[in-house]
Amino acid sequence: QDPRHKSKMKKLKKSMNFPPIYKKKVDMEKVRFIVIKPWISHRVTEMLGFPDEIVIDLIFNLLEEKKQPDPRELHIKITGFLERNTKEFMQELWEMLVSATNNPTGIPTEILEAKKKEILAKQAEKDRIAAEVSRKQDMLRSSREDEHHPRKSDRRDRPPRRGSRW
Repeated sequence: QDPRHKSKMKKLKKSMNFPPIYKKKVDMEKVRFIVIKPWISHRVTEMLGFPDEIVIDLIFNLLEEKKQPDPRELHIKITGFLERNTKEFMQELWEMLVSATNNPTGIPTEILEAKKKEILAKQAEKDRIAAEVSRKQDMLRSSREDEHHPRKSDRRDRPPRRGSRW
């Protein structure tokens, strides 16, 4: 790289105020990045208002190129794309990466919790549907039984059979 670029990057790093979370190191070898990629794509799309594959791929590449990426450098490099959303995005991303680094699974706690909620919601919906199906089957059974076994009150309404005393 051009040495002038490095000196500009150093000046920017010193002149800007970064969130304290940036002081925490992230080891990308411990992070299951494949799990975080969809979150990055979703969040960038949400912030920009449209899916921008170039920005998303840039973020992926910047994170994957080093074992321990510098959040300040990443912040500076994506500011031109995310503009006023950069600080919020980077803070959320870095918190997730720190969480993933500290988690033995390499997955951020936030994503694990969201997945748990999703699974529980699906199970609750499945249980609700099963209960509804069971209720409808019971109603169907009881209506069939009513057809085959007329009630005594229904028999009174019929005309008498031949040979019966009524």
